Amino acid sequence: NNIVTLTLDMSGRTTNVINHEIAEAFVPVIEHLKAEKEKGQLRGVILTSAKKSFLTGGDLEYLYQAGDPQEIFRFAEQLK
Repeated sequence: NNIVTLTLDMSGRTTNVINHEIAEAFVPVIEHLKAEKEKGQLRGVILTSAKKSFLTGGDLEYLYQAGDPQEIFRFAEQLK
C-alpha cells in the first residue's frame, strides 16, 4: 500500500536525540522518500521509535562540543 515505517533507534543511547548522527542518517532517507512521493510510489510515512520515548530533543553534548556557531547553523539547516 506504499506506506513506509521508519523507526528511530539510536544505538548506544537510552533515548533518541537530534544530533549530527541522526541528520547524517535521516536526511538521505527523507530525500529518497520525497523522490518516491514525486513518482507516485509513496502514500505515507509512519515515524515511530524503538525507545520508550519518541525523541527527547537536541543533543546538548553535541551542541557544547561543536563550539562553532556556523557548524550548528549548518546542522540546523540540514534538518529543514
